[in-house]
This record gives sequence, structure tokens and C-alpha cells, in this order.
Amino acid sequence: DYLTIVRLGATTERGGMMIDSLVGMAIRGVGLTYLPDISLHLSAEQCRDAIRVLRQVRASLEPPEDFMRRDRIWSQYAFGWQGHLTVILDMLSDDPGWAFDAFPNAHQRNHTQLLLLMSDLALRAHRLERGANPETLAALVPEYLPEVPVDPYGDGTFVYRLTDDGYLLYSIGPDGIDDDGKPRQQPWELWHDGDDLNTSGWMRATASSGQAAQAGKVGWSGELGYGVRAAEAGQSADLTDDTSVTEDAAVTEDAAVTDGAADHEDGDL
Repeated sequence: DYLTIVRLGATTERGGMMIDSLVGMAIRGVGLTYLPDISLHLSAEQCRDAIRVLRQVRASLEPPEDFMRRDRIWSQYAFGWQGHLTVILDMLSDDPGWAFDAFPNAHQRNHTQLLLLMSDLALRAHRLERGANPETLAALVPEYLPEVPVDPYGDGTFVYRLTDDGYLLYSIGPDGIDDDGKPRQQPWELWHDGDDLNTSGWMRATASSGQAAQAGKVGWSGELGYGVRAAEAGQSADLTDDTSVTEDAAVTEDAAVTDGAADHEDGDL
């Protein structure tokens, strides 16, 4: 049960320090990564139930500042005056160090992934109950979501557009630039011709959803929720039917976990 895994991750980090939160985010990330594929086979009511659970998880999460504060307090008690001095210098410095800089970013990315998943579940419930995708995310409120989801990396909502074969949903990602849902090469990556079509943010999958027919195709990226959702067969359709998975979906890097996803950041379910 991937929802249980998501809840376990939230419980694991509560009241802890940065290391506890990192472990909790890793656990939570497992559920958030695999739930998108499962959501393709959920009923509208199951989507609603999943959204309720994810809302509870989101409400229980502590801000990264709380974990960082507890880490600093622990350092003062564990290392005496040296730890106390380090904390003071750290707070006065314009460069708080890698850990205190990367940690909030990890939180933001994980939060983006959670919101994208909730949005995608709401879109599916709407589609199943009303026969079509909504024109805007605002149409999901209040029936499916309590409020329009705000992109943690932007000044507005997630990017959402209807397409010929489904819809495009993604976050603009940490660079704050809308790359139209396309992946962007990261400085540490070596790309070859065509890699921009086969790159899915966080992960480089060779077969979407494990289906050999999808090898080399860009599919929906669970980590960042971006990519094109293909039109779905009815709920009575064979779950192995390839029509339930898009073959041409474009992945975004705007959410990279949105602008791209494992290393990019445009998107998430």
C-alpha cells in the first residue's frame, strides 16, 4: 500500500532532526513515485480517498526550519562551546553550508511532488465522473480539491494544459523558468542526440510502467508529475491494455521534480 508508505514517511520524520527528515522524505518518495502508475486504475472514489490521505499527510508535515532549528540545538549540546560558536557563525554567514542549503530544497521538491500527485488524482476523478478533463485546475475546486494548488517554485499554480491525447501538468521547477514541460540537460549529465525525448526528470526509465512496448518512449514522470497523460480506456478495460499508457508523452523539466524531475523539476503526480 503506497499510501501507507507515504504516511510512514511523514510519521518517521515528525519531531526529529534533519537526518530523520531526510529518511522520512526518502520513504515518502517511494510511495509518491509509484502511486502515479497505480492511479491509472483507480476509481473516482478511490482517487478521492487517496487525496484525503495525502491532504492529511501534507497537514502533518513540519517546515524545514523546524528540523534545522533542532539540529542547531543538538549541535550546541553535543559539541559544547565549539558547537555553539559554529551555530552562531552559521547563522551570521551568507553561506550556511551545503546541508543547510540543500535541505530546504529537498523539502520543497518533495512538497511539489505531493501537490502534483494530489492534482493528478483530482484530474482523474473529474474525468471519470464528468467524462472529460477540466479546462483549468480551478475547476477542481471545491469538488475535488479544497484550493487551487500553488506551484512551490513559482508565483502561481502549476502549469496545466489540455492536449490532443490528454493533458500536460508540471511545475516550473527550481530555476523558475517554464520550459514548456521539456527536460533540460543538467551540468553533470552527458546527453546524446535524442536524449531530450527520452529523459524523464528524476529517472531515466527504459520501459514506462514496465511495458516493453514503451521502451524509448517518454512517459509520465511520477516524481514530478509532469508529462502527457494519454487518453485512458474505460475502467472495465483490460489493465494490461497499452492504451492506458501514453507512448508519446512529453516529460517536463520544469518540475524536476519539475523542470525535469530526478534532476529536473518541471512536474509530478
